[in-house]
Amino acid sequence: MNLEDKQKFVNLSVSINFNSTSRIKNETFYYILPLAHRNTTSSWCNESQQDDYTIVCTFLSDEMCEWEKEHRWKLLVTNIMLFVVYLTAYTNCYRILDVAAMSLVKEHNSDFGRERFFSLLGILIFSSIAGYLVDACTAPGEEKNYASALYLHLVLLLVSLIIICILKIKIEPPAKNMWRKTFHLIQNADVISFILVLFVLGATWNFTKNFTNWFLVELNAPGSLLGLIPAASSLYGLPFLLASNWWVKKIGSSNLFILALLAYAVSACGYSLLNNPWLALLLEITAVLSYHLLWVAVVIHSHGIAPEGLTATVISTAGAIHYSIGKFTGSLIGGLIMDAYGGRTAFRVIAIICLVAAVMYGLYVYIRRSCFTTKQDFSAK
Repeated sequence: MNLEDKQKFVNLSVSINFNSTSRIKNETFYYILPLAHRNTTSSWCNESQQDDYTIVCTFLSDEMCEWEKEHRWKLLVTNIMLFVVYLTAYTNCYRILDVAAMSLVKEHNSDFGRERFFSLLGILIFSSIAGYLVDACTAPGEEKNYASALYLHLVLLLVSLIIICILKIKIEPPAKNMWRKTFHLIQNADVISFILVLFVLGATWNFTKNFTNWFLVELNAPGSLLGLIPAASSLYGLPFLLASNWWVKKIGSSNLFILALLAYAVSACGYSLLNNPWLALLLEITAVLSYHLLWVAVVIHSHGIAPEGLTATVISTAGAIHYSIGKFTGSLIGGLIMDAYGGRTAFRVIAIICLVAAVMYGLYVYIRRSCFTTKQDFSAK
């Protein structure tokens, strides 16, 4: 066959570079830079055997881009404002509930750990119900519909509000000479050491809460494992919370702070060496000391060191140091280390910090008990 019998055609290839994307309502737009390459070649194929392909590109006008940019900033600012309001209400409600729960515990000679037990039990039960409702209300092939979970959240909030209104809680009157008592309190070496340890514990807790899942995703952990980890942590803590008051009195709150730091060191070191993500379920057993019994000890210790009329202030301050200031510090420092050196290095740094803090606080407690007659462990009185 001669070359003249061959069919000649133009081979057009297009390279597309994505510069950026934008989303308006349910449509996604891609801003592209096409590069066309034109080549002439020959084919032995017949024209009837060739297929035609068409590329349709949608370009946004400058007006549409400006509209998208303007509304994106409005949406971002609105979300930030709502998030700040939510965190303010969320944090204060939790601190007030701790104060109210501790007041009821003392009034009825109960155990604060049992209050925490039912809190965790509610989390396990209603989280599962919420997940089931989301799956049940989502049609196959469509995006997740979280409206049912939000409705359940609102119903539970209303039930909680009704119960709180019915409860009769004795409120302690404000302390006389509050500022003077506060000034003397923060001059106490035991209180200062307690604040520093609580700060380290809070930063570590928030680091593990925020970055553990990211690290496990890098290890190709399945989504089911990410959901099982908090559930396993709660299940480990439930039996100990039923007798938490006995554990705190037996071990002592100061010793529990040291054990919590050591538990974090073991957990962080374990995560830094982790290759099989499923072994994270075993590492979560350290949460018995580093979270469940720890917070019971913190509330009891805060109640013990608080002067008359300042109980609510001390417990709320302890919660703010652990959950708010610690959250900011742990997220910032942990994020910077993970971004620069990776997850394994970040966990090793956290392990070293907790180990050093445990040794230093342990030395302080030993010297305090050996050289001074005043008891440092207020909860053991």
